[in-house]
Amino acid sequence: MVVTLPDFTVDFNRVTIISAIRHPPDIQNFDLLEILKLTFMVQDIRLAEDMALRDIVIIDVQKGTPAHATKFTLPFFEKVKLCVVVSEWLMAY
Repeated sequence: MVVTLPDFTVDFNRVTIISAIRHPPDIQNFDLLEILKLTFMVQDIRLAEDMALRDIVIIDVQKGTPAHATKFTLPFFEKVKLCVVVSEWLMAY
C-alpha cells in the first residue's frame, strides 16, 4: 500500500509512506526489489506532477519478522544507493 500525504511539511517536502509487509507476514511473497521498483515508480510520478522541494519516503516494515530482515543485504543497499545517485543525477539535468 502506498500513501502520499496531501500536505507539504514545513520545509515544502512531500511525504510518501509505503507499507512493505502485509498482514499476516509471508516471507515467500516478500520481494525487496519489487518494493524498490514500486518506490521509484511512485517517485517518477511525483516528480512529474508535484512541485515539492524534496520527497521523503518512509518504508514501513513494522510487521516484519527476522526472516524479512535477512532479505536486507549489502547488495540490496548498493542497488538502492545506485538508484538514488542516478535519479539525483537525472534530476539535475
